[in-house]
Amino acid sequence: MTQAPEAASPTIEIGGATPPAQATPTERVSVKDSSVRKLEPLQNAALSILLALIVVGVGLTGMILGQWLYGAPKPPEGLQNLTDEHLQVYQKLTEMHQQQHREMFQVVVASAFLPLVTAVLGYLFGIQRRSGD
Repeated sequence: MTQAPEAASPTIEIGGATPPAQATPTERVSVKDSSVRKLEPLQNAALSILLALIVVGVGLTGMILGQWLYGAPKPPEGLQNLTDEHLQVYQKLTEMHQQQHREMFQVVVASAFLPLVTAVLGYLFGIQRRSGD
């Protein structure tokens, strides 16, 4: 009884290179012409700073939002006995609370954080455009 010849395993040609038949599937695939290039050390540092700034910005925004939600003035007790004066005081307290957190967000996030993120992004894209030319 003769044994049928083994069928050749399919091979993938990428970039004109044929891998050896004994190679494992992970060794067979190789990409020679890659459009992805490595970042330079300065770009790597800028990207790390950008990611850290985003994490800090999200954390600060979350803290401000948490203080706003959990620190809101409680409505007055006994809703049947409320007078217009009580409602005006509660409305004024609520407005002051919202204004305080709105100003805090504007100073911390919009005035300090966003310009830093914009500067780092501008640097990263400027460096990439210059090195691509």
